[in-house]
Amino acid sequence: MRTIAIIVAALALASVARDASACPAGSPCLKYRRMVPVEAQVTVYRRADRALPPNRGLAAFLTESLWVPSVVVASPRPTQPPRTVRFVNPARISADARRSAERIVLIRQLERRNDTQFVEIDGSFYSLNRCADGARRVTSCLTLVGALPEESMQQQRFATPP
Repeated sequence: MRTIAIIVAALALASVARDASACPAGSPCLKYRRMVPVEAQVTVYRRADRALPPNRGLAAFLTESLWVPSVVVASPRPTQPPRTVRFVNPARISADARRSAERIVLIRQLERRNDTQFVEIDGSFYSLNRCADGARRVTSCLTLVGALPEESMQQQRFATPP
């Protein structure tokens, strides 16, 4: 009698349960794919506080101010508007920095090649240079260059001996 009740209950559950909607055979399964919006690509960041690029102390110069996106590349994919960047020294990161609305970028690689300073952001390099901020205002900008350029050999300043 007990086994008959178990069989009836199993048949009732089987008739109520729906068939799983499987992905079609031989084609990619897009059942669980969701388009996650990514942040738009920025080609130029402008320093919020006006200042000229320094010759020394680049890490301190980057962390002193926010960097605002100026030029954004249009993308066919769904994108979120780019956020303001705050550079942080990895040795001095705090819990407050992680909760801020700005995008936190750790200073990982700073390079100086051919009298130009480069800053690495997410695997791409940006050159630090002067730029105009409105009418006749000069400030600093980070401009996307992609990969690091090769170092050019310095020309000799003295004549080679005979």
